[in-house]
Amino acid sequence: MPLHRVSKERRLSLTVLALAALTLLVAIAAACGGSSSDSNETPLATPSAEDVIPIVVSHELAVGENRFILGLQDRDNNLILNASVHLRFFKLKDGKATMKSETDTQSVVVQESAEEEHDGGAPHLENNGLVGVYVAHVTFDAPGTWGIEIDAAVDGQTRDTARVQFDVLEKESTPVAGDPAPRSVQTVLRDVNDISEIDSSSPPRPAMHQMTIAEAIDSGRPTVLAFATPAFCQSRVCGPLMDTVVDPLFQRYGDRVNFVHVEPYALDRARQGQLVPVPAAEEWGLQTEPWLFIIDANGKVAAKFEAIVALDEVEPVLERVLGE
Repeated sequence: MPLHRVSKERRLSLTVLALAALTLLVAIAAACGGSSSDSNETPLATPSAEDVIPIVVSHELAVGENRFILGLQDRDNNLILNASVHLRFFKLKDGKATMKSETDTQSVVVQESAEEEHDGGAPHLENNGLVGVYVAHVTFDAPGTWGIEIDAAVDGQTRDTARVQFDVLEKESTPVAGDPAPRSVQTVLRDVNDISEIDSSSPPRPAMHQMTIAEAIDSGRPTVLAFATPAFCQSRVCGPLMDTVVDPLFQRYGDRVNFVHVEPYALDRARQGQLVPVPAAEEWGLQTEPWLFIIDANGKVAAKFEAIVALDEVEPVLERVLGE
């Protein structure tokens, strides 16, 4: 697709997500009122949120520990940033909601930038404002349908409780911590005539296209692996991973850690408006983008991060891997 349409695509994608969230709000089983033999189990009721639309950004949630990512949007399609957010998680079954856990969230807010092209000129980066999500680490003990209640306070003002439901899988499609990293052999700089064939960054990052994933694994050093497309990111809530996380880490650890950037889409097709995943993205089980993986010196996945991520979430993991 033309580069100048990216930001419009992002807004459209977020609107679709918001409509889906609204549909879920009508259908969710929410814990409020009623009686039961289990003090945590209550009949389900229709939610009443008026001013907060929750968007479950996490595409892949499964039994076990998860990095749960939530976006909040108001009725004017504006992202709600820097709120104080508390979450309560419920297992939904047979018309009942059993509360399993509750937690506060970490706000992750970053400056969004996107490739823009005007009047046939060279692509350049433009800042498109702040984007942000709320992150919590949650353990799910069973697959199936789950729900959350969201208490949000913005500028000291408490909003109506919002509710939304989501599915938890038995197993994730992407590698989890402890799994051997897939030994993908993606196209690298030596395979192309111009780096623009494999990197939509502006400016490009040639240092991160020197080795295949398999070569990085064989090097005996830890690896930071980013599946990200600066020009063709499909949602505002995907975030500028390369600018805000990968580049700072490269500056600090580039002499001790491999850095590999893989465009998840074939760029020749993407520039024609067709988003076709590259083989490496399929081999890693990716169904969304961006993703960031930390691979240890033994070639095993140490951690993974989907969508918007903060530098202070990733750096401690990398320090631990280097220490090991």
